[in-house]
Amino acid sequence: MKPKNLLSLYQGDRALEQLNQNHRLKGLTTMKPQEVNCLDSLCTDLRNHQCGIKDLDGFFAGYSIPQISREFDLLRFGEHLVLDVELKCHLINDLSPQEKMEKIRSQLRRNQYYLQFLQRGVRLFCYVEPQDKQQEGECYEYDPDADQLNTVSVAALAQCLRSQTVDYAVDPDREFVPSKYLVSPFNATQQFLKNDYFLTDGQQSFKADFYKLLAQAPFCFAALSGDAGTGKTLLLYDIAKERMAAGKKVIIVHCGILNQGHLALCQAGWQIFPVKDILQSVVPALKNGSCDLLLVDEAQRIRTIQLQLLIQESRLHSIPVFFSYDVKQFLKTGETTDIAQYLAVQYPGVPCCSRHLTSTIRTNRNLASFIQNMRSVGSSADSADYRCVTIEYLNDEQTCRQYLGFLRSSGWMPLTFTASAVDCKDPYHLLSTFCNETAHQVIGQEFSRVAVVLDQHFWYNGNQLMVSDGYYSGAGMLYQLLTRAVSELKIIVLNNPALYRRLLEIKNGH
Repeated sequence: MKPKNLLSLYQGDRALEQLNQNHRLKGLTTMKPQEVNCLDSLCTDLRNHQCGIKDLDGFFAGYSIPQISREFDLLRFGEHLVLDVELKCHLINDLSPQEKMEKIRSQLRRNQYYLQFLQRGVRLFCYVEPQDKQQEGECYEYDPDADQLNTVSVAALAQCLRSQTVDYAVDPDREFVPSKYLVSPFNATQQFLKNDYFLTDGQQSFKADFYKLLAQAPFCFAALSGDAGTGKTLLLYDIAKERMAAGKKVIIVHCGILNQGHLALCQAGWQIFPVKDILQSVVPALKNGSCDLLLVDEAQRIRTIQLQLLIQESRLHSIPVFFSYDVKQFLKTGETTDIAQYLAVQYPGVPCCSRHLTSTIRTNRNLASFIQNMRSVGSSADSADYRCVTIEYLNDEQTCRQYLGFLRSSGWMPLTFTASAVDCKDPYHLLSTFCNETAHQVIGQEFSRVAVVLDQHFWYNGNQLMVSDGYYSGAGMLYQLLTRAVSELKIIVLNNPALYRRLLEIKNGH
């Protein structure tokens, strides 16, 4: 995507519209008809305030952040300033003045959140098309420090355009890093509690559907699935926080070991229990009226008898249940329950809102492509850049331990496999001693830079990566560990030359 001139934008689209009314189906235009009219008015007003053709150049129109679907009407990058201009047709004036101002403020506030990560100054404007073309449009600017919308003149916007030095070398796809926008309730707990995040359109849509169902059915289910990095857990905890703020009693069951983020939330008054505490903590709360909404995270790992018990008690007391899960994230054979399918078969008469999130936010696409190709060579057809992956090789255990210690001190997070606590012959017994953070302890968390050690228990049979199974599923744990990485992944091969060579071939595209 390349920047364009505002005059070219609206005049070109209007020319195509006059030529062929169906041209929009062919993907030739950038803007919607109402946006073309609004941009026409904006350009007229700006030119009336001494903006020349140079001042109207360098804009990205309708730009969306990859993997986020956050769209900006007009975006221009300068050496020290990012300028955002949102367009509103005159129909927005049909709203009450208060509703109109709040709608604009909310949009610009959201845009500010995404633009603040670019480490440039940001100015955010909204232009409202005049109903009478003989008049000048309205203009507003958002003040992020005061979180308020100010009425300004079009002349102020024109002055901003004239003073901005455009940086034509900017590639917005490289400026925006989608992983920055997925706040983890566990790794950025204070940011989460301060509401310093936004949900994607897909997350917002599912939440709206769930709330609508809640209003209609006193007892219902919600089943939200998705791969790693789609924001399932954030949405679950967002709903919990919102319902708690509305005075509801909320209980969360985490199907794993509670991490430091969980404990911090518990200290803030949240009711979060590990799945092992269902009998002694959760079921009594369901029975005595201490719960209005039950949420189950990482639900693919729940045992059938535990699932049946929660549903039985929730149904008896008309407590809606929200399940979040990923069937790919299993650590033991059998931990692959498809909750939506299970509910449809076992409880066909209970209203259920279900969806599979597909837009990965946290996931680095290049990293995800490598992981896919690593597990099955050639399965990812993406033309990916694997500079985010490093393959290392070491001969002996002692050096490997020393290297992991160095990596930890350098900002990396070494992760390892969970082995049976009683069986020293478990294939992952040695690897499990390399660091403290195991697959079971980091469920639902993510880290910028992850390091994982692979030894002789990993090999290739043709194009398929083979993984030894112990007490837990080796393949499931490997996927869990690899997908904890957000930005960089380092694989350290321990005394396994054949595996090292194959991983290098994958990384280098051979």
